[in-house]
Amino acid sequence: MNAKKTKILAFNQKKQVEITAIDGSQLEVLQDFKYLGSMMSSTKADIKAIKGMAWRACNKMDQIWKSNLYRTLKIRLLTSTLEAVLLYGCETWSLRKKQEQELNGCYTRMLRKALNIS
Repeated sequence: MNAKKTKILAFNQKKQVEITAIDGSQLEVLQDFKYLGSMMSSTKADIKAIKGMAWRACNKMDQIWKSNLYRTLKIRLLTSTLEAVLLYGCETWSLRKKQEQELNGCYTRMLRKALNIS
């Protein structure tokens, strides 16, 4: 085990966790980290990060949204690209009503941007 590269994340611990490697060095304790594209500590942090990635992808497609492509093609592009980014890892989320509304609102704003509706 490489102690310099190894980090730990402790759940449900009241006291500060300290783990020492065999060579005597302390392992770094993290509050949150990204694993397979998802934030590990909370759904709220994960949704915030995912929304940011989806908006970045949406803004990169600005030239497509402003073009004269058919409306149905723009909608198909949105669902095949941005929806996949926005809903990545959603099977692990435990959503509250407010978080569900935030996701719906984000998707609606992206759709409006794609269709040039203000």
